[in-house]
Amino acid sequence: MRWIVAFIVVFVASVQGWMGVPRFVASLLKAPAHATVLAIEAGQSPPPTQLERAALYLEKARKWETSAQLDAALGFVRLLEAAHMDPTDAARGPAAHLAAETLRQSLRLSPARPHPWVRLAYARDLEGATGAEVARLLEQSTAVGGYVGEVALVRLRKLLQHWDTLPPDMRLYTFRQIRYIWANDQGFIFQAAQQTSKASIIRFALRTVPGAVDRFNRVVRPPSR
Repeated sequence: MRWIVAFIVVFVASVQGWMGVPRFVASLLKAPAHATVLAIEAGQSPPPTQLERAALYLEKARKWETSAQLDAALGFVRLLEAAHMDPTDAARGPAAHLAAETLRQSLRLSPARPHPWVRLAYARDLEGATGAEVARLLEQSTAVGGYVGEVALVRLRKLLQHWDTLPPDMRLYTFRQIRYIWANDQGFIFQAAQQTSKASIIRFALRTVPGAVDRFNRVVRPPSR
């Protein structure tokens, strides 16, 4: 009886060890990309050559590991690769498509995270999707993370860009998002206003915040009448 128990223990341990091999190998393969992934998550923009190397390591790791986190990281790296390309470069569309497909795979594995939804919206925008589709992806991101700070900042830029295609409920959400960001990071509101032709929308959203419009107008001058 003892030898049977010992055999079972050894067998189970061997199986568990073997099952852990793919994840261990994947960890080794994606380790060189770790610094790049941390940098882009922190808002930095590494050079294209560094992004290309990181994507290569992460792609190799995917052969050994299937996870939403790995696909999300690879999709984000590929998105930045596409964003770095010249808008007239014929390779930009296919690169954005590859980023979108990788982000979709991440969302199939774990759909309740706002970051990949926002990044998918950016990827599809680069790929040439309609404003209505981009708006739907942004709406999905709000459903799973309406007020996640770092997502709110980049999402607002895209909401303003596609304002004309937003449904009424998303326009109301955009107003709330502007006020939310204003309360937490006024500098970004000024930056967003200077990068869009929709500063009037920001001004309209801030009208309910005491003193906000006057402060906003001191930095972003309203159009002359």
